Amino acid sequence: MSLGSVLLVGDFNARIGTNTDFIDCNQLTDVLLVPQAIEDTLPNDMLERQNRNTITAGWHCEFLDLCKTIGLFILNGRTPGDISGEYTCLSNKGFSTVDYFLTTADQLEGVKRLEVNCDEKYSGHKDAHSNHRPLVLIITQQWQPPPIQQKAIKHLPHFKYDTAKAAEFNKSVQHNIDVWASPNVLDASDVQTIVNLL
Repeated sequence: MSLGSVLLVGDFNARIGTNTDFIDCNQLTDVLLVPQAIEDTLPNDMLERQNRNTITAGWHCEFLDLCKTIGLFILNGRTPGDISGEYTCLSNKGFSTVDYFLTTADQLEGVKRLEVNCDEKYSGHKDAHSNHRPLVLIITQQWQPPPIQQKAIKHLPHFKYDTAKAAEFNKSVQHNIDVWASPNVLDASDVQTIVNLL
């Protein structure tokens, strides 16, 4: 199954330690006849993923199954700027890594840097707005704009301001506000009653 190019980002509430996020076909060759096409999906220069959070908890099994099933690779802990797999969440329960960037193999070459901002003013501090650290991913993307079709472009209609129509419009808006603010509408229990009142 081909998903195309995918970049998935978020708080997955999964503490996965350093468990593998892909199926290593080299380990299966003694057990299964693995087609060459599957072996070729793993980049040759794939770094072993590091993680300062060595504990597994939360949705770790489901998260890793998702990665392995549809071919998503975790960027945290193997990308320049975050080779050590920095903690992404600081709470009163401790530090953890639960916020991840995932992508398909075809996008790995474009991934340049991943940074976890460890400045305490952003997270884990009493005045911080979140207990999650900000993450930044720098990627380059080869993108070709679609060809421009040489069709005639229709111009948008022009409207002329008319004071008489403006007053009529204001009156109509005020009428609708009055109708919606009436007790009959606010207490209406079904859509049809509201429609009938309009």
